[in-house]
Amino acid sequence: MTPAGVVTLAAGLFTAPLPLEHYWLWLLLPLVAGVSIVYKAIKLDDLTKLPWQAFYLFVQILLFMLLAAALIWLIVELAS
Repeated sequence: MTPAGVVTLAAGLFTAPLPLEHYWLWLLLPLVAGVSIVYKAIKLDDLTKLPWQAFYLFVQILLFMLLAAALIWLIVELAS
């Protein structure tokens, strides 16, 4: 494939994106997993602790996101 063909295919993803509106929220799980693994890989001195530390951070991020969503929902419900 020529470079122009690759650019055309890549541009097509921006002009006609994939229909993800029904399950876009599930895409947060691999994003949070990637962020927690990379962050802990950079910060830890001993990488033998990486899996559990990354999992612990993953759970912390998810719980905070759920708490923030519930708080925002509560504020909106009380305001209306």
